[in-house]
Amino acid sequence: MPNYDLISNKAENALSAFITDNLPASLSGAQIVTLDDDTELQHPCVMLKAETATERIFGHGIYDIELTVTVMHQADDTTDDTHKAAAGDLFSELADFAAVEAALNKPDGADSRTVADFHVYSVRLGSVSHEIQEDERNRTATIEVSLVCQGKDVNP
Repeated sequence: MPNYDLISNKAENALSAFITDNLPASLSGAQIVTLDDDTELQHPCVMLKAETATERIFGHGIYDIELTVTVMHQADDTTDDTHKAAAGDLFSELADFAAVEAALNKPDGADSRTVADFHVYSVRLGSVSHEIQEDERNRTATIEVSLVCQGKDVNP
């Protein structure tokens, strides 16, 4: 039985490394976290979460992974226009599919954040949603990122 949590974690780590390396100036200093982190959130922040992982071809280790990338600002600290522009800057980086694929497909050991036993075949972006959370203290912008990848679902 595939270990979907492990392959999802590999996808989160790989995409987190890409975002860290390509964080636009408009989000300089933003905290980057996966939702499994136990760190207290600081604003602005970029949150990554693997929503689903399914095996595309059973027994071959090829997966469809759906992730969300959320940019969050505290509403008191930024205008809606500034927030949307910063999120748009990051989402534009993610839209450079060739750069995302190249970064996620670094050879094992290429740097300290390379994710072992993980190869991305394709990257797709879904829709973007903007909202002010109910307490009106946070502005969020979320985009869906879909990966078709191959990876070992066990630790080496």
